[in-house]
Amino acid sequence: MISALMRTLLAGARNSVARRGWIGTLKLAPHKTLSLLGEWTFDWRYGLDTTTLVGIEELDVRSAKTRHAHGYEAAQVFIFREMMAALPVPLQDFVFIDFGSGKGRTLLLATHYPFKKIIGVEWSAQLNEVASRNLQRYRTRRRKCRQVETVCADASTYPLPADHPLICFFYNPFKESLLAQTMANIGSSLSAAPRDLFVLYLNPENAQVTDRCAFLKRMLTTQYYIIYRNQGGVVAG
Repeated sequence: MISALMRTLLAGARNSVARRGWIGTLKLAPHKTLSLLGEWTFDWRYGLDTTTLVGIEELDVRSAKTRHAHGYEAAQVFIFREMMAALPVPLQDFVFIDFGSGKGRTLLLATHYPFKKIIGVEWSAQLNEVASRNLQRYRTRRRKCRQVETVCADASTYPLPADHPLICFFYNPFKESLLAQTMANIGSSLSAAPRDLFVLYLNPENAQVTDRCAFLKRMLTTQYYIIYRNQGGVVAG
């Protein structure tokens, strides 16, 4: 476990330097190290595999779009819970969709909330299989949603369920162009079937894309994430 933890720390440092530079990485280092220790504890407690990073070059996806995507990194448990607590609506009628669901960490955490349904959209069959195994192994009394589906598909063209309001979660899975395609797909779905929708964007490196979406308005901005909302009845434009 220790060697795997060190590999993940080193891989995370390389990814952070590439994205944030050395100064940004050093500022985040203490927080990220403590957070990662907590994530490993989560995996160990439930017998899961959600923490280890997977680079984009390691995935089994053969598509020109991979150059517009990032590898797998799990969402931090405490930040996800904070984002859920910020939502100002009852969740029973909402479908939760994780775009780029990877090994399924976010799907597991989402089961603690009473969503109508939870969907993970992941284009790597390799990661999607790991997510399915994790969902089978995860046993907790906190589970409030048992309708969970993992879909191996391209998030930028995935047909969204039109009969329920949506919570769309992104942990920085895409670079600008692919994120723009995915948001256009969401906008088209809202035009066809106007409904309430939230976009939860963790590590929002390309917030300029979501900010340009006429159908979204920032509801909350923090150091780590942005939450957007489209009110039901407001048609995408």
